[in-house]
Amino acid sequence: MSIEYDILVRQCKRNKERLIRRLGARLRRDGECMLWTGAPSKPNGYGKANFWQDGKITQVYVHRLFLTLRLCRPIAPDMEAGHYKCFNRLCVVHVEEQTRAENLGLRYRGNQKTNNDCPF
Repeated sequence: MSIEYDILVRQCKRNKERLIRRLGARLRRDGECMLWTGAPSKPNGYGKANFWQDGKITQVYVHRLFLTLRLCRPIAPDMEAGHYKCFNRLCVVHVEEQTRAENLGLRYRGNQKTNNDCPF
């Protein structure tokens, strides 16, 4: 089971409404994207969130968390959460399950299309 799925299951059992409010409060619409306004991780710039898990703080990437929430299941072990449209590391909407090769291929093509607008 993935860490994101485990966190969602535990948080929803405790207080689902609180989890939704917490995550929703840190989102901002930017065109077609929903961007995470919480702290980005260093050095890669992906959005992150901290959860209390098994007596310690656990940090998760929010694009993976939102993909898990949308799929209603863990991300497959041989797959990644990859951005497929906007290539914005803070976007939680344009994320899908991809193989490593697909993820890297789309990332490269995204850099070619968006030039200086791409955060990679």
